[in-house]
Amino acid sequence: MNGRVMNSRWKATVVVAVVGAVITLASLWVIFQACQTPVDYWIEGSETLSKGLASVVMYCNNSGSADVEFNLVLTLANLTFSNQSQQPYTTTVQTVLVMEFRFMLHKGESTQKTAYFLTNETEIGFTLTLSLEKINFWDMVKGNGLIPTSLSYQWNEQNGTYIRYISQLQYAF
Repeated sequence: MNGRVMNSRWKATVVVAVVGAVITLASLWVIFQACQTPVDYWIEGSETLSKGLASVVMYCNNSGSADVEFNLVLTLANLTFSNQSQQPYTTTVQTVLVMEFRFMLHKGESTQKTAYFLTNETEIGFTLTLSLEKINFWDMVKGNGLIPTSLSYQWNEQNGTYIRYISQLQYAF
């Protein structure tokens, strides 16, 4: 009889400890999310682009209460990099081109950088996509991608220019 009471007390203690650990971890996760500094970012480009040298402007705003450091990553599909982009940045050559721009923003600060690229003569369209990347795992930054974070262009033979294509997904809520 005494063994059964000890066994049920041990099981109850284990259950309480597990529930307490789960509640503690959930609380820490909520606190971690609440303490992250939000950074708004977006990309803007012309409605039409000619073949050759073109550019887009990347914007970011630290709407939090702490200084943050992060990378904005611009992925270019069917485009060629131009070294006229503002320093510093790094590039990775793959099937798509990736450009990383480092930012350091004080609380409440906003900034912008222009990225230059070359449209290819043989492409009928291209896409630029912007994303935020933490530099370190423990960085307290949370990216809030504002529309648009992606720009797509299609070649228009009649106008002889690339025309910006607006995806319906950007406006779905």
